[in-house]
Amino acid sequence: MDHSQLHTTHHLLSSRTPSPSLIHIRSIPFTLPLGLSCWGQPNIVQPVLISASVHFHSPFEAASRLDALDSGTVSYSVLAKEITEFVKVWEGGESWTGCVVELVRGLMVALCGWDWNEKKHESGVVDTEVVDVFEVGILLPKASMLGEGVSVKTMMRYESGRQVDYASRLELRRLRVSTLIGLRDYERKCRQQLIVTVVVDGWMDRKDQYVTLEMIVTKVCISSLPPLSPPVYPLSTLIHAAVINKSQTIEESSLQTLEALSHHIAQRILEFYIIPDQLSSRSNASEPSWGPHPQLRICLEKPNMVPCSEAPAVEILFDCDPVKNAGAKRVWDRVMDGNGKGRRPPIPLEGRLDEWITGEGLVP
Repeated sequence: MDHSQLHTTHHLLSSRTPSPSLIHIRSIPFTLPLGLSCWGQPNIVQPVLISASVHFHSPFEAASRLDALDSGTVSYSVLAKEITEFVKVWEGGESWTGCVVELVRGLMVALCGWDWNEKKHESGVVDTEVVDVFEVGILLPKASMLGEGVSVKTMMRYESGRQVDYASRLELRRLRVSTLIGLRDYERKCRQQLIVTVVVDGWMDRKDQYVTLEMIVTKVCISSLPPLSPPVYPLSTLIHAAVINKSQTIEESSLQTLEALSHHIAQRILEFYIIPDQLSSRSNASEPSWGPHPQLRICLEKPNMVPCSEAPAVEILFDCDPVKNAGAKRVWDRVMDGNGKGRRPPIPLEGRLDEWITGEGLVP
C-alpha cells in the first residue's frame, strides 16, 4: 500500500480490523471566520462544530478492571479541553488561513503530533502508540445555502506510533431542491421536493471550494425561474445543474428516475468539479490514469412520494477512476479530447449551465 497517497475513508476503515474500543467527542461549538459563507464570502464569522474520535488497538481492559484511566485510553474531558485551547490559540495566529483543511491539519498535529505528510511534530495528548485511527470532523451548519451544512472529515491511521495512512472526505448534507422528477403523469405536472446528499470521499478540499460543488448540483432551481432585475443568483446553485441532454436541465427534462438523475449529477460533478482540480495540479498530465481518484456517494430522497414512508431514496457510489468505471472514462475522454484542461463554471454563474457549456465551446 502506498502510504503517501490520500485514500477514501471507507478504504482506510475497511483495510484494518475494526477497533475494539473507541472514544468520541461530538460537536464542540465555536464561532470562527472559517471557510466560506453560503454566499461564497471568505473571512465571515459562522458557527463551527468540531468532533473527534479515537479508535484504539486494544480493549479497555485495565481501565475497566481498575475503574480508572490508564495509558490505554484518553480522557475525553482533556481531549475536549485541548481542542478548545488549540482553536483559541490558532485563531488569529500567524498560521491562521481561515481554510477548513488547515484547521483540521493543525488539530491533528496538536492532538497526535503527526500531519498527513507523515511528518512527526511534538507529541500530542493522544498517544499514537495505542491508537489505531484518529479522526477529526468539522461541520459548518450555515455554509450551505439549501442544505443542512458542509462537513469535512479527516482520518489518520497509526502503526507502532507512526502515521501510515490518511483519508479525507467532503459532504454536502441534505440539499433541498424543487424539481420535476418521476414516472407518473402527475409528477410531470408539478415540482416536488428532492433531498440531495453528496459525499466526495478520498478528497481534500484545500481551497474551500464546496460552494462551487453545491452550485453544480443546484443550478437548475434558479435558472428555471424568471430572472430578477438586476440578475441576482445565489452561489449555491450547481446540484440542480446536472444537464440531462444538450439543452435541458434536471427540472425541464424528461428524466423520470432517481437512478438516472443520480448518475448524471455524478458525471457533472466529475467533469466540472473534480477533473479541473486534478488537471490544474498536474501540469504534465497527458492522460487520466494517475490518482488518487475520489469516489462520489450521491443519495436522492423524495420525501413527498410515499405517504407511509419518511422518504424513498436511491443511493449510488460513483468511482471517478477511469480505469475502474466506464462512466468516468467517458467523461475523462470527453475532457481530454477537448482542451485537455477542464473548466469550472464561474462563481456566480448567471443563467443556465447548458448555456455556459455551449458558450464556452465545450462538448455537452
